[in-house]
Amino acid sequence: MVTELPPFAEVAIWCAMAYRAEDVEHAAKGLPVPLWDILHTLLRRNPAVRFATAAELETVMRARLAQLGPDAGEETW
Repeated sequence: MVTELPPFAEVAIWCAMAYRAEDVEHAAKGLPVPLWDILHTLLRRNPAVRFATAAELETVMRARLAQLGPDAGEETW
């Protein structure tokens, strides 16, 4: 069964294929370690080691955000 993809899907697929691990490492440079750990888990090749659900991801993100403290969002990038 073939399903139609939304118009942006081709671009999204192309971008996902074009970026290398080094590109992601460079883009993520400077992230706090707890957030880098989340990103690393999201990008794992093996689905069994990624977050199983969005709810699981939310739980982990909220816990890690609490670890960063109240001033974590005030940095200027």
